[in-house]
Amino acid sequence: MIARYWRGHVRASDVNAYRDYVERTGIKEHRATPGNQGSMMFFRAHGDEVEVAVLSLWDSLASIVKFAGEDPEVAVFYPEDDRYLTQRDHFATHFDVAAFSVPAAKETAGATESPIPHNTSAEGCVQSLRFREEVGEAAVGVITPGCG
Repeated sequence: MIARYWRGHVRASDVNAYRDYVERTGIKEHRATPGNQGSMMFFRAHGDEVEVAVLSLWDSLASIVKFAGEDPEVAVFYPEDDRYLTQRDHFATHFDVAAFSVPAAKETAGATESPIPHNTSAEGCVQSLRFREEVGEAAVGVITPGCG
C-alpha cells in the first residue's frame, strides 16, 4: 500500500467551503479511481489561516498514476483551487505504508458503537471527526472508496 500526501493553506473563513469543494473534486476522483483504498483530509488552525493536508491510500503506484497522471509526484489541482488556496505544495509525497490498522467496533448493550464518536454524511460515504483545540476547530475525515 502507498500513501500519497499533499498540503496547502486556506483562509480560516474558507475552511468549510474548501472541505466541501475538495470532497466534490479530488476526493471524488480518488474514489472513482481503481486502486484507491481511502482518503482523509486534515485541518490545523494557524491564526487566520488553516493548514490543509490530504492523505490518500493506494494499492500501487500504478493506481496513483491513473489518478495523478504520468508524473505522480506532481500535485493535482482543480479550477477553483486558486480561489481558496493561499499557499500550496506543488508536489505530492509518497510513502510505503508499513502498518495500517482500523479500530474494531465494540459491542455495548447489544448495539455496535464506534470507539471514537464521529459524524456520518453523504449517505454514509463520509465519516468525520470534529473537535476543538485551544487554537480553534480541527477535523479529520475519511471517504469510503467506491462510494457515491
